[in-house]
Amino acid sequence: MTPSERPPSSVSPPSPTDLEPYVQQRTAALQAELTRQRQAHKHLQDAYQALQRRMFARNQEINQRTQQLEALYRADEELYRHLDLDEVLQTLTVVAVDLLQADKSVVMVWDGTRQRLAVRAAYGFSPETLATELLTPEKSLAGVVAITGIPAVVEDALVDARVARRITDPEGIRAFMHVPIKIGEQVYGVYNVDYLEPRTFSEEDQRLFMSLAQRAALAIENARLYERAQYAAAAEERNRLARELHDAVTQTLFSASLIADVLPRLWERSPEQARQRLAELRELTRGALAEMRTLLLELRPASLMEISLDDLLRQLAEAIIGRARLPIEVQVVGRGDLPAEIRVALYRIAQESLHNIARHAAADQVQIWLHYQPERVLLTIRDDGRGFNPEVVPVNSMGLGIMRERAGKIGATLTIESGINEGTQVTVVWPIPDVAP
Repeated sequence: MTPSERPPSSVSPPSPTDLEPYVQQRTAALQAELTRQRQAHKHLQDAYQALQRRMFARNQEINQRTQQLEALYRADEELYRHLDLDEVLQTLTVVAVDLLQADKSVVMVWDGTRQRLAVRAAYGFSPETLATELLTPEKSLAGVVAITGIPAVVEDALVDARVARRITDPEGIRAFMHVPIKIGEQVYGVYNVDYLEPRTFSEEDQRLFMSLAQRAALAIENARLYERAQYAAAAEERNRLARELHDAVTQTLFSASLIADVLPRLWERSPEQARQRLAELRELTRGALAEMRTLLLELRPASLMEISLDDLLRQLAEAIIGRARLPIEVQVVGRGDLPAEIRVALYRIAQESLHNIARHAAADQVQIWLHYQPERVLLTIRDDGRGFNPEVVPVNSMGLGIMRERAGKIGATLTIESGINEGTQVTVVWPIPDVAP
């Protein structure tokens, strides 16, 4: 009621004859106010419901984005867990099926020279389909994607004229997406997901698949870099072995051939000297044979896993004897069956230590002790050479850092004792882990 509608306190109440119109007027005013209040309430209720719907839609969008980000994160973890290129490509197909809820997936690699795609990994496809001809731009939509670098979406393969039905029909494929995998500016290949039912692909579906393709490119490039690094490392290792073969075995065999040449004449003049030379020749050939065996172990590292540590140390000692003419005594106390990784680590430490002795120590005698004890294994290499001051020589020089690292990886302790003109002793202690009864 507005102020104008309120009767002044000095005005008399309406007379009985005026009461009915007055009540009607007041009733109409109250009904109008009630209608207005109801409309306002409805507007507020509608606005609130619209806000709730927007908030629900927004929450759904946020949840969907969160799930997608989590899925992409899991995809990253899965992809970067592999360094082998074939494993990476196969993982891509599994990740795509899981992330996009697809039925099949394939990764095709583009051969720019031959202008065609070759299947490198697949999920859900029959072997017969994978054995079909290589895909070219003239015969497949995937080839067009490889040439243009533009994604292709097919929502119903039965009505899309671009589809190569000879591939989709045998597999029952009705819808699919092709996206290019680009490394830099070059198309590496085509990434595909397939569905057995017609499907409408949203922009979000396409965006998600493109995001996965970008991650695929990074994972593929990472695997390719790893392959190149492995190849370079293998080439360097072959070169190193070739140098060692030339420096060690070739020199040893050359010395042996010289002795063999003079041996007949020497035998006629001095049989005693000839016997000494014959013993030297025998030692040289044994050393060359041991050196060759050692080099073969380097070429086939898996062989290290199959030989006992005792035999590895003896073979290594014979190789150094033949190469450096350095007397080496190997003593083994007790017996033990060590895990392969422990054998290899101890062998590598002994190898590095003996190489240091041959290069730097100017020693006359070397002893190697391998002692199997109930609770630990001790490996000691001692020489009587010139030695060094451990406080002056850097901890990582002469391969000392590598030996410490190898020992640390297997839970062993490595100590080095040395002094000027007092020789050097390297001791490795590997504690045997407790075995539950």
